[in-house]
Amino acid sequence: MPAREGLLRLAIIGAGNIAPLHLPGYLGHPRCEVASICDPVEGRALAMAEAWGIPAACTDLEEVLGDPSIDAVEILTPTYLHPQHVTAALDAGKHVSCQKPLANSIDEARTMAEAASASGSTLRVSE
Repeated sequence: MPAREGLLRLAIIGAGNIAPLHLPGYLGHPRCEVASICDPVEGRALAMAEAWGIPAACTDLEEVLGDPSIDAVEILTPTYLHPQHVTAALDAGKHVSCQKPLANSIDEARTMAEAASASGSTLRVSE
C-alpha cells in the first residue's frame, strides 16, 4: 500500500503492557498510519491489532523490517531486546523510536547511537 504524501507508515514492535499507552498518540495523529503490530506471541499481536484496528499483525520481526512500505518502528519490547531490535531496524533503513530505557549499559546505548549515525535514520528514545 503506497503511503500518502507526508504520511508516516509505522509498525509497532511489541504488544505488551506498554503498547496501549503509546498507540492512541500514533492512531490519533493525522500524519501517521499504524500499519502493523509485531509480537512473538501470535495471539497477543492479533488481539492488539483487532482491538486497535491495526490492519496487520505478525510474529516475525524480519517480515516487518523487510516491508518497504514501513517507514518507522516503535520498539516497545523488553529493554534487554532493544539493542538487537533497534540495530536490526536501523540496518533495514527504518526510523526508530524506542521506549525508555534505551539499553542496559552505556556500551549498548553507544552501539545503537553509532548504528543510527551510520544508517542515516533517526533514533529517538520515547519517555
